[in-house]
Amino acid sequence: MDKMFELTQVALKGHMLSFKVNGQAVICDLAQISEALARASAEQVARMIVDPVGAGFHWPELDEDISVNGILKAQGIQVQPTIRPTQNTFRFDKERERVALS
Repeated sequence: MDKMFELTQVALKGHMLSFKVNGQAVICDLAQISEALARASAEQVARMIVDPVGAGFHWPELDEDISVNGILKAQGIQVQPTIRPTQNTFRFDKERERVALS
């Protein structure tokens, strides 16, 4: 599976999230980024899932997602993705009478 970003050394301490993205250290206060996380207990915040392709972080219990791009942009950090998103094109498949991805 291609990864958008290589996320390593992911750690939470209360509402503080630290991680390395493609080798670049990042630290952020989740309470300043998300109202839902600001209201959440430290235990709820700790139940975070790291996206397997490195796109971001998810809190299923809180129905909250934060992208790595959003965190980097908020902090003025520029890191190039590991992979470039592909531009999908669609076409109408006459034989199957449906839209298909090219």
